[in-house]
Amino acid sequence: MPIRQKSFTAPRCRILLDNKTIGFGTNVSFTVTYEYQDVDVIDNLEVEEFALTAYRVNGSIAKVGTTETSPKTLGMMPQTGIDSEQHLLNALLHGESVLQLVDKYAADEAAKTLHYLYGCVFDSHGFSIAARGLAGDNVTFRCKRHQDFSEA
Repeated sequence: MPIRQKSFTAPRCRILLDNKTIGFGTNVSFTVTYEYQDVDVIDNLEVEEFALTAYRVNGSIAKVGTTETSPKTLGMMPQTGIDSEQHLLNALLHGESVLQLVDKYAADEAAKTLHYLYGCVFDSHGFSIAARGLAGDNVTFRCKRHQDFSEA
């Protein structure tokens, strides 16, 4: 059922990894950074120019841990394997992913995906559980490119 509302809230958000829902996501955050190097020259007190040197997209996902899924079963992290050789091979062959943040109740089908994150690799995985709390998996990622709904 589409809802015509301008605000995008967590209950409306679905997190997709390679077009599959990852489960009970509790927090997603990412940062897009353009890095500049100051060009300093002799005989000029001020910076002459800002030279663009890098574009980076880094983020994290927190999700409720379940007994059916893990970051490895979801394809976020490579399988360890039976020995160090298999572990290395699995890590080397583990491909890039696409993350999408989707408004599951968008009024317009074309406006459903709000953020695309392309060429993602997941570089860390943590787990936490506390008394009277839910178990949780936390993963961090870096991506090659971000596009929002205005660019798709």
